[in-house]
Amino acid sequence: MIKYFFVINLFLLYSFNCKSQERMDKFFAIRGLIIDSVSHDAVKSATISLYNNNNNLIKYGLSNLKGEFELKDVQYQDTVILKISHLSYNIFILKIAAPSDGLLILKNTFLTTKTKDINEIVIEKPPILLNKDTLEIYPEAFDLGENTVIEDLLKKVPGIVVWGDGQITVNGKKVTKLLVEGKKFFGTDPLIATRNLPNNAVSKITVYENPKPETSENSTLSMDITLKNNNKSGVFGKVGAGIGDTKRKETAGSLNFFNKKNQISLFAAQNNTNKEAYTVGDFLRVNTYMPGGEDYNSYSSSFNKIGYNEFLILGSRFERSWTKNVNSELDVLNYIKNATIEQESNEIYQLEIGSQDVKSNSTSTIKNQVFKANNDNKFKFKNREFKVNSKIYHTIDDLKINLIKTISQDSKQVYLIDNANSTRAKNLDKSLYLNYNDKGLLGRDKVNVFYEFRQVDKVLNQNQHLIFVDSNYTSETLNRTKINDVKRLNHNLFANIEILSAFGKISKWRLNSESYFALSSHTESQIDRHFNQFTQNYDIVNGAISFNDDYREFHWRPGLKLSRSFIEIFGRGSNEWGSSAMINYETTMGQNRSSSDFRTIKNNFKSILPSADIYYTWYRSGKENSLILNYNTNLIRPQLYQQVSLLDTTQKDFNYVGNKDLTPEYNHVIEFKFNNRKIKNSFNQNLTFRYTLRKDQLADSSIYQNDGLRKSYTVNIKGTPCYSLNYDLLSSTRIFGKPLNMKLFANFTGEKGYYYINESLINMKNYGFETSFNFDYLPHDKITTSIKTTNSKQFSQFTNYANKTTTNILNIDAVIKLPMRTTFINSISFIDSKISRLENNQQYLWNIHLYHRFFKKERFEIKFSMFDLLSQKSSVKNYISGNMIKQEINNNLEQYFMFSLSYFPRKF
Repeated sequence: MIKYFFVINLFLLYSFNCKSQERMDKFFAIRGLIIDSVSHDAVKSATISLYNNNNNLIKYGLSNLKGEFELKDVQYQDTVILKISHLSYNIFILKIAAPSDGLLILKNTFLTTKTKDINEIVIEKPPILLNKDTLEIYPEAFDLGENTVIEDLLKKVPGIVVWGDGQITVNGKKVTKLLVEGKKFFGTDPLIATRNLPNNAVSKITVYENPKPETSENSTLSMDITLKNNNKSGVFGKVGAGIGDTKRKETAGSLNFFNKKNQISLFAAQNNTNKEAYTVGDFLRVNTYMPGGEDYNSYSSSFNKIGYNEFLILGSRFERSWTKNVNSELDVLNYIKNATIEQESNEIYQLEIGSQDVKSNSTSTIKNQVFKANNDNKFKFKNREFKVNSKIYHTIDDLKINLIKTISQDSKQVYLIDNANSTRAKNLDKSLYLNYNDKGLLGRDKVNVFYEFRQVDKVLNQNQHLIFVDSNYTSETLNRTKINDVKRLNHNLFANIEILSAFGKISKWRLNSESYFALSSHTESQIDRHFNQFTQNYDIVNGAISFNDDYREFHWRPGLKLSRSFIEIFGRGSNEWGSSAMINYETTMGQNRSSSDFRTIKNNFKSILPSADIYYTWYRSGKENSLILNYNTNLIRPQLYQQVSLLDTTQKDFNYVGNKDLTPEYNHVIEFKFNNRKIKNSFNQNLTFRYTLRKDQLADSSIYQNDGLRKSYTVNIKGTPCYSLNYDLLSSTRIFGKPLNMKLFANFTGEKGYYYINESLINMKNYGFETSFNFDYLPHDKITTSIKTTNSKQFSQFTNYANKTTTNILNIDAVIKLPMRTTFINSISFIDSKISRLENNQQYLWNIHLYHRFFKKERFEIKFSMFDLLSQKSSVKNYISGNMIKQEINNNLEQYFMFSLSYFPRKF
């Protein structure tokens, strides 16, 4: 019966869809020409709005440079009302009948110039107005219901698409910055504004293009929401609690206040339903007012998290605009997570002859305590900006684990470890960031300098009780305690100066000089003591992994960049192209002084790193294409752990052999990017191909001995290529006259490489392929349906064998707004996971939520949720890495039902 529940859900969605369909299979188009009644010149940038007889906006457009306009795909109606608006002209209104042949060509439309009579009264504003290069949207022109929010408004505006994840596009171009009154609104997530602010509090919304980036990347848009004079301040939030069976419970509350100068957030939550949030923005994102507007990708009852988790979070956010040019932000967050994890894992290491199998069973209790604070300050002086940022990140992690690991060689047990481990790790990370930026009169970086200081202190205390059993079933017991203390200091300085403008010269050529300095110190001490049966103390020092290190490194990378751009503007569009070339010289000097001779090392790496790019952008009315070709080089320097040995003679399961002869891996990267955007259907597609040729590749290799001992080491091998192809598409069209939003993502990666297993050179080819399709369909104003499919495959081919893993995921979601302020959310998922030589896994997950809002302002909400109705969810994860395949089976959240009550404080 389980396999039929998908069919039942799809049938229900189809039934809702059919009931919502009207006569939407006929469409027509309107063409016309707009002319000044006096000069007879063409009127450009006029707004053409089309309404039905209920005065609902159904289509809009703008006249081009020749005064021409065309409205396509207009839903058939007997009569429509055409309104033409312009800042300099009186509004023109015409009631017209729909054509029978699908095309209506209007005669020349003459607009009369506005008079400047002070007694003139403006009766109405157009819904959309193009004011120079800014698109203005006036909410009062749209017919929206009570208690609607800004997202409801944006969905009514033709050409604007609000995607399921909250991303906004306008005519296919992405909105990357959403502001309220010219400022960020409780962070950078647009959902916090669009799903909380009421539509009737908005005076207008403006959309404008961001300054063209100095790189060859495509330009993006900003959206600024202007509030009405009596709505410049407000309070919003959510307070709720829920209780369920199997002892599930949750509470959450947030209160947010804003006015012209301040934004303040206070929030807290506690639950044992696998709901977690790690930033202020994450928490606010999932506690919005819009019914059915929760983001179920974060802070939801995740059945993919491992273990049973209890989560407590407290946080606050404060932002103040001291003056127009001085702004401060402070985020403070504290959370505690307790987890109980039971895990079984099976690892298979494929060798040239035979294999080594590692099976593990463990029970863990984990407590994570995290405190973090982030402070930002910005000071603006004309074209100059100075930023000061400071951060603190403090963690305390307590882990207790009981682990039994069995190592078998060719199906014969050769080694067993019984490990009872207790660990406490403390980490304190502090940083200070200073940035000065002078954009000059042309709005491009004239001088850009930043300095960063970072200090990290880590302390780890570990106690272990170990029992080792060899192939002859001879056991050995070891009790040990280990202390590891790390202190790290980093100083980073970067300067970029545009030489020509710095000397007061304005040129189409740009010559930039940049330099990056880094000075770091890393001191680490570790002592491993074993229990002495005679003294009954931990006084036997294990010199193999006890050491005192003092590593110092100096890094300098100066560079010179020459660039030039060209632009050609004409009647219907523009062409833009440019190129740049850069040369960097990189030098790194490092030295590790250690109490262990095996860990003493000195490095001196030098390299020349060239790069270049060329781009071309072609823009015509409603269409844009861009091409970018980029070449760059980079270095991957060997890390200290790869160069020095850490061989624990008392433990066989893992050891690292250092290689002091390692040299940096040198990469040549060629990248091609193509972007195609069309206003029609909000179409935007991107294609990126990257090819990397690696020289002196750093390859991790291993030795697997018959007694279960494993040693890992890194070597340089001959250069091998890797490549990737990425494609993504956004498109919005209409089916039966209703919007269908589509997202497509595809990624292909390929790699050829070599590494050593048991000192034999292995030829390896890795391939990965992932696709994701996301369809959001709105068959009715009250219904939103979403279908998402994901397919991923990973394939590793070796000389004598191959490994393969495949995962297929299907998600079907529906949000249905029923009468009487009730919202129904149905979410179903199917996961099919396969991996070579290990057990396949199939999972079905079905969740249902039913909300009801009551009272006039819909501030109270009652909710009933049913999770994992089919009791099918299990946590199985598959991995492939090199010659290893691995499968993990973990305990996780199981079926439960929950009843919750929430209140939304709101005042604007």
